Amino acid sequence: AVAQQAWEMESVDGGLTWGPARASVVPNHSASLEMVPLAGGSVALTFNNSTTGRFPLSAAISDDEGRTWSAVADLIGDCPGGGCSYGYPSIAQDPTDGSLWITYTHNRRTVGWVHTNAPWIRAQGGSFAE
Repeated sequence: AVAQQAWEMESVDGGLTWGPARASVVPNHSASLEMVPLAGGSVALTFNNSTTGRFPLSAAISDDEGRTWSAVADLIGDCPGGGCSYGYPSIAQDPTDGSLWITYTHNRRTVGWVHTNAPWIRAQGGSFAE
């Protein structure tokens, strides 16, 4: 059986070679995710915090290059009427103020966006889906 987690690999030579793939602590149901380095050394991740679908859309912060995640926050935490699918998230840090811009598709029909920042994500006190 395939773990319902995102997979990770590590390189110790700048990406010339890679170690074996292993399941991470990040939940994933065969959906895309994106991670970016932030000014100051942290890493931000946007993903679906679920092992069963593409809802909710969430963000997480790591202070040790993705080895552990100190903060997890749902960006879109409700689904009126059910059947929501938030996919293909992308994340970028605004160089002018350090805020985070996250885009995603809603049911593969429209594109939505969230504008937030690392302090807000850290303040939410969430965790990964089990």
